[in-house]
Amino acid sequence: MKIYYTRITALLLAVGLCLQSGLTLAQSETKQSSDATSVSASNSVPDKAKKGANKGKKAKRSHKVGPRLKRMLRGAGDEAISVMIAAEVPYTGFHAKPLPRESIVMTKGDMRRSNEERIERIVGPKTKALLRRIKNLDPDAKRITRHRISATLTRAQLRKVAKWKAVRRIEAGLKAVPDLASARVASHVNEVHDFLFYKGEGVKLAQVEVYGKVNLNNWYLHEDYITQGPSSSCSGFNHASQVAGVMVSQHWSDKGFAPDAELFAAGRCGVGEGNNIDMQILVDETQLALNWGADVVNMSYGNEYATGDLNGFDQAYDEFAMDYWRALVTSSGNNGETSCHGAPPGGWVGSPGKGYNVITVGAYDDTTSTDKMWKCSAWNGPNSANSDRVKPEIVAPGKSIRTTSGTGNSFATVTGTSFATPQVTATAGLMIEADSSLTYWPEAIRAILVATARRVDGSDGTPPRADDKAGFGRLDSTQAVLSAEAPLWEGAWVGCGESWQIQKWVLGGQRVRVVASWFTDPDYSGYFDRPSEDISLEVRNPANTVVGTSDFDDNTVEVVDFVGQWGSTGFHTYKVSVDACHTSSTGRYVAIAWWVE
Repeated sequence: MKIYYTRITALLLAVGLCLQSGLTLAQSETKQSSDATSVSASNSVPDKAKKGANKGKKAKRSHKVGPRLKRMLRGAGDEAISVMIAAEVPYTGFHAKPLPRESIVMTKGDMRRSNEERIERIVGPKTKALLRRIKNLDPDAKRITRHRISATLTRAQLRKVAKWKAVRRIEAGLKAVPDLASARVASHVNEVHDFLFYKGEGVKLAQVEVYGKVNLNNWYLHEDYITQGPSSSCSGFNHASQVAGVMVSQHWSDKGFAPDAELFAAGRCGVGEGNNIDMQILVDETQLALNWGADVVNMSYGNEYATGDLNGFDQAYDEFAMDYWRALVTSSGNNGETSCHGAPPGGWVGSPGKGYNVITVGAYDDTTSTDKMWKCSAWNGPNSANSDRVKPEIVAPGKSIRTTSGTGNSFATVTGTSFATPQVTATAGLMIEADSSLTYWPEAIRAILVATARRVDGSDGTPPRADDKAGFGRLDSTQAVLSAEAPLWEGAWVGCGESWQIQKWVLGGQRVRVVASWFTDPDYSGYFDRPSEDISLEVRNPANTVVGTSDFDDNTVEVVDFVGQWGSTGFHTYKVSVDACHTSSTGRYVAIAWWVE
């Protein structure tokens, strides 16, 4: 069942949310020993063994040489192999960011440059030294992130480099491939434009594409608000223009989700079979987009060798999200079934969508009488120590999307997770327009998107807590922007072994979803098996009775759904606890978001 808002309904809802956000009592506390009472099965953590039954081997393993490269090094011959090499560098440590709605003296650019300079002082010398050694083997080797180098080396050279103490990890190069206006109705973005009056003004979005160039000869994609990246030179491919149209099209009815936003179009032309491109190049292009000043980055691509294991590319994008404190939104991939263009078995989410710190988007089909998941949307989250990671986190319409394509007034109808993803990216931009604090709190953007998600089939009620195919539910742009505007979120630094709680007013009979979200440390030695912290979420009613808990072992999102009990109207406590830190860090930034039906 699809929901349509009137101006009066939206206004009343906004007023109610403002009242909800105003009834706040927040405090920090030292972590106490648990005195939690038993909770109902509907609010407890799913059976982790059952959840991970199809995830494959999880044993702890050495990660200096990526698994795909290990297989390649066993082969005969000595042909050159494209690789990404991570230098062994010191831990970069904690870097601060503004707390929610805190007065910011530094500009966005100043904050970014300050953090870049700090990280460069720590990792620069060792990375540059390693680059000089590698250039003796490959003169075209290039530094592409803070401590990662792209190079092409022979098998013999790679076996030699793998023994260097200056090398932390070597990863075989991946080929990036694209992931192929009813969506506006299904995602409820029309109400955001017409009644809440947010269209992305002042927000800077970016897209990184395998086929980088946006066709500015299309009438509805203008150079006045689209900046073409310096490397985006290919023509004849429409994927970049189609993705851009979903976000910023100026057509009167097929309007983009954030039509007043600025857009930076980065990417490179594909080469070789299928016109795919080395993902190392797109890592470089992503850094270009972030340096341009993007508030949110869209990545509608995955990789052609999707498996259940995390790799250095997932790790590189997690570094970007944490170093820049920006939301990176990526597609889950189109590998949902083997019948989908010869996809490998398993339905694995592709890279960089397996990362802990990126927002991964799947696709559902809203073209039938009952909305359902699109069969090719990749859904199987990555392997982890306890088999309970959830990817994608959210889904959006991805079947038969009408968007800009080609020159003049040309449009095309396209299908794929590529076109679900920019709907979430643009919605994140609208959320930032509603609350600029979210610029620096991508953890909160993810928490809000999950808290306000709806059931894929459109029926009433909160979505399943962690659906194998749909993550935590489908995008609702109106609810997400209202939540940002109210605001129905908070964020804080929580130390290891400590807790942080806020209190919110809940009426008897109200249905509430509470979400905690945080980022993991990409430099953590156990990155490929589990996140750097174990954080739990608990909700208690005014009588101090536990009404819901969430304690995934390996996920960086916790979710509690509950219904306010009759006779228990009053302040409910939402509490997050940093139960364990597996690194030398002293804690983690955590965001809490909530939505009341």
